[in-house]
Amino acid sequence: MKAIERILFKVSGDLIENPEVLNDIKETAKDWSKCVDLIFGCGTQASKELDNADIPYEYINSIRETIPEGLEMILKVSNEIQLVLTRELKGYNIHIIPTTRRINGRIENLNGDDMVLMRYKKYDKVIIYTLEGRNKDKFKELKNIEIIYK
Repeated sequence: MKAIERILFKVSGDLIENPEVLNDIKETAKDWSKCVDLIFGCGTQASKELDNADIPYEYINSIRETIPEGLEMILKVSNEIQLVLTRELKGYNIHIIPTTRRINGRIENLNGDDMVLMRYKKYDKVIIYTLEGRNKDKFKELKNIEIIYK
């Protein structure tokens, strides 16, 4: 019996609705001998919403820190993206993992790349989709990670 291959996709929020990226993920997930997880970001979208609402934020150790209203807004953006992904990927063997979520009443807002670094050893293959020009040097020494720039 063939072993189940575990694959992690991490997709930048800037590319999460890119049809080519979503089709690549779907194509992989068609094969039920693969366990596919998807971490998605929402950084650009969240920054835009925070800026439009004049809610202050800053980055500390690659994490966006903001006031409670800002965290609620980031969670709202993340939830909206997750709904779109759930509809788009319905029927495929994909577990969706948001970078922002509410756990025990508290909003947890993580960096997607940091989430990959915490989890990558559990996967046979990690594929990161990001925008051209983004620095992904933290992954260059890791053997099972492929970075695709769009």
